[in-house]
Amino acid sequence: MPWGYTFPYICLLGGGLSSALSVANGLGLIMFLNAVKFRTVKEMRTSIPKLALIVVLLGMPFFWLLLGILIPIMGMAVAVWIGNSTFAKAALVVGIMGLLGSILVIFTSFLVILISEDNE
Repeated sequence: MPWGYTFPYICLLGGGLSSALSVANGLGLIMFLNAVKFRTVKEMRTSIPKLALIVVLLGMPFFWLLLGILIPIMGMAVAVWIGNSTFAKAALVVGIMGLLGSILVIFTSFLVILISEDNE
């Protein structure tokens, strides 16, 4: 009985919390960027640890948003996999293969572009 498994519910909760963290980090980032002055940017560029912290701060909303998307997808995939529907399982396998194929095509096209720019 698939309704008794708690993993899909935990994934949905985790996805919602990750999305809320993404919004909170984005708001914090907006407040931070409003307070930054030109002198502060020049100081950040001189220190590698400060620059690394700024890059992490800029990337955190996107990281949480990515987790907010991937975690519920993983939970739904587990819910489908432990269910009784063979058609849903087949559709899940086709969907995962399509996702992996899309990622492969995107990264391969980036590599082709990078290699062609190096040869010019």
